[in-house]
Amino acid sequence: MKYIKRAIEDDILNDLSTKSKVILIYGIRRVGKTQLIKHIIQQTSMEYLLLNGENIEHTDLLKTRSTANYKRLLGKKKLLIIDEAQAIPEIGIKLKLMIDTIPDLKILATGSSSFDLNNQVGEPLVGRGYPELIHLDERNEKIEYLKDQINSYLLKDIIAFEGVKKRDKIVSLLKIIAFRVGSEISLEGIGRELQISKNTVDKYLDLLSKLFVIHKVSGFSRNLDNEITKKSKWFFMDNGIRNAIISNFNNFELRDDIGKLWENYFISERIKYQSYHRMQVNNYFWRHKNQQEIDWVEETESGLSAFEIKWNPDAKVRIPKQWEKAYSTARFIVLNRDNFLDFITDI
Repeated sequence: MKYIKRAIEDDILNDLSTKSKVILIYGIRRVGKTQLIKHIIQQTSMEYLLLNGENIEHTDLLKTRSTANYKRLLGKKKLLIIDEAQAIPEIGIKLKLMIDTIPDLKILATGSSSFDLNNQVGEPLVGRGYPELIHLDERNEKIEYLKDQINSYLLKDIIAFEGVKKRDKIVSLLKIIAFRVGSEISLEGIGRELQISKNTVDKYLDLLSKLFVIHKVSGFSRNLDNEITKKSKWFFMDNGIRNAIISNFNNFELRDDIGKLWENYFISERIKYQSYHRMQVNNYFWRHKNQQEIDWVEETESGLSAFEIKWNPDAKVRIPKQWEKAYSTARFIVLNRDNFLDFITDI
């Protein structure tokens, strides 16, 4: 199988050789974390110990939480690599002990379904997307792969989370978000539809965000009297997963949601681009009470940039008057199929 180099690979190698003590790569199953680790190993000159958290013998090696045990285990090795680290009990505490007490140690760990590991270890380098799809030739194989990704991996990771018992509610929530991609979402409204509380809806959405299934975008405002910020929009990190959830794999010419797909595609890829390039940016949408709106707003140290996302390159777009009046110095960019690559790739 051909290996697809990830944008974060060089960053990981650089961080291992310089400042970072712990690097956590996490994301849902089958996005290529293990393959990435194998390629990192091939390119590093550091002596390493490789463990797998789903191997009970490896887990037992870390069971005794003491500096003496970990020094004995590592010997002269200065790089510890742990795949599927979320399966090891108290892994965050154990990694912290190693880093605090073993000089010059570097740790590289991957995680799939642990949602607390990041808070215990530090900022992750996130991998998203499903590289196996590119190796499948037949359309039906790709469809079955995406369906299997949801049923065999995604939902299992969700159910494994403590307190999540209603699988049907999660599935229904995902369908609602999928059909309303790019639209403002009311937690109270969804709660009424699903017959669950607003707090439960919020908890499930937060869980799905930590699993890299969906991404929240809030409303931008510097004038609370006229600009709407109470509701948020949610986008899928992968269009294929979104399509699988609603069982719609029709070609473009047969779809009535091409605008939603296009907007979701650009936003998900732009978020990944920002992450890989470690951009310091706040992302929003904007809507005025008179119904004027902008699809995507980026706030950086250099100012504001507003993006209108259009599938049709010939679509006529004007800057909303209220936006232009309030933020006259902001850049305004119309994105379409002719120029979008400038904002999601370095090609």
